Amino acid sequence: MKTNKGFSQWVQWHDRTNLQGIKSPGIYVIAKSNRNIAKRPFSWRKEIVYIGMTISKAGLKSRLQQFDDTINWKKGHGGAERFRKIHRDYTN
Repeated sequence: MKTNKGFSQWVQWHDRTNLQGIKSPGIYVIAKSNRNIAKRPFSWRKEIVYIGMTISKAGLKSRLQQFDDTINWKKGHGGAERFRKIHRDYTN
């Protein structure tokens, strides 16, 4: 479901591949919250920790996989390396 801002509802990280349009290029916003914000309409919130975009033909799915690989100690996404430095307690 799209919001009037063109973003999807919030989803949990492990559900990201189920997003509509995941195979297309686009903008992605990552929030780290102690509360479950999944299924809530997108809104600008203090829990947002990263905003990125991809113009790759492989789409958001590929870029978010690179992000996930990097926060799990593989290489490939500079923003995820910075995220990992700040948020060392990341769990999938």
